[in-house]
Amino acid sequence: MATVSIRKAKQSLLEKGFFEDEEKAHEKSHWYYRLYVNGEPTEIVTHISRRPDGDDIWQNEIRGMKLQLSFNSTNALLDFLRCTMRHDRYLEILTEQGVLEAEDGSGSKSVVGFSAG
Repeated sequence: MATVSIRKAKQSLLEKGFFEDEEKAHEKSHWYYRLYVNGEPTEIVTHISRRPDGDDIWQNEIRGMKLQLSFNSTNALLDFLRCTMRHDRYLEILTEQGVLEAEDGSGSKSVVGFSAG
C-alpha cells in the first residue's frame, strides 16, 4: 500500500490550515495537529507518531488519519498529504460531509457542533 513520509505529511497539514496543537505539545509519543477555519480552532485533530521525519507514516496511522480527517478513501487522504489536493477542496469535502457548515453570506465557513466559547 502507498504511503507518505512524516516530513511531507506534517508540511501538508501546516499548509492546509492545521497548527500543532499547543494543548498536546507536551506529548512525547505523537505530534498533534488541529484544523483552524477562519482563525477559529475546530474539533478536527489528527496525530502522527514521533519518529524521524524521513520515515514513512505507518499503515495503521494512515487508517486512523483517514477517519480523523473525515476522508472516505485512503487515496483521498494520500492526495491530501502529498499536496495534490488543495486546502479549499478539503474544506468542500468537509462541507459535503456535514463536518463544516456551508458558507454564509460573509463567505466564511463554520464547524458543525463547534463553539468557540
